[in-house]
Amino acid sequence: MSESDAPSTHILELRELTVERRGHGGERTIGVREVSFAVPQGSWFVIAGESGSGKSLLCEAILGTSFTKLRLIAGEIEFDGAPIGSLTRREKRQLRAGPIAAISREVREQINPSMIASNWIEEVVENLPKSSRPKARKDWGEILYQVGVIEPERVLPRRISDLSSLMIQRLMLMRALLVGARLLICDEPTAELDDIAEAQFIDLLTQVRASTGLSILSTSGSLRGVERFATDILMLYEGGVLELGPAEELVRNPRYQYTAEFIECSPRISQAPRALASITRAANREAADVIRRASSPLLGKEL
Repeated sequence: MSESDAPSTHILELRELTVERRGHGGERTIGVREVSFAVPQGSWFVIAGESGSGKSLLCEAILGTSFTKLRLIAGEIEFDGAPIGSLTRREKRQLRAGPIAAISREVREQINPSMIASNWIEEVVENLPKSSRPKARKDWGEILYQVGVIEPERVLPRRISDLSSLMIQRLMLMRALLVGARLLICDEPTAELDDIAEAQFIDLLTQVRASTGLSILSTSGSLRGVERFATDILMLYEGGVLELGPAEELVRNPRYQYTAEFIECSPRISQAPRALASITRAANREAADVIRRASSPLLGKEL
């Protein structure tokens, strides 16, 4: 087997990706600029940054869920070694129906709220290839337990609108496992959860990743405790990559003042109450300079 034929060690890879977005008035601006990173098989890769930094745009570009607002103008996206950036809408839907699954921050917009939970699962199962469908409801038990639905008899007869946000996230994770997803993309999946529910869901994802080898790409507006579960962290600023590295190393020894201050903006629960830190102008200037120097001359003018 030649080196080019060897299986990729990365489930996802972005090379110099630049994405244009359309604003409310129809104007187009660069939302993501020359972003490159690779997600190793079985890893948990976190993209962190402030609101508007480009985290969600990257997820949408990878998933192909926003054809009207986004346009890939440069670079490439590869999933499992194959380019997917130029796929059609139908091809992207097929990709999202199996190899790639997603969990969004808008917890209650993920599933029709009027549906009964069991009917929604049946709908997911019916869309699976016959060879991989659970034969009956009784065969759902193991996977329900795997995602933490301990008392399915109390959950399945209820409408989605009556379930907690955490339970809906559990069901979305169940769907990912049912369809055999190899990559799970989570755009701030705990944004609507309280601290306890957030910890429970992070623990659940950690357990599922360990038991199945599922690769996870998630976004976060905070780096509080991320090093406990993430393998790698990419820090975004103004749509560009500020720094990237192993999670523990980046949190303990950030390269830039901006990253250090971003970490401090999310104090740990164990810390004594104090005024919430903010990011200084000096840190913002430094980060802007780093992104400007890394951008091509054309893109750099837009910062």
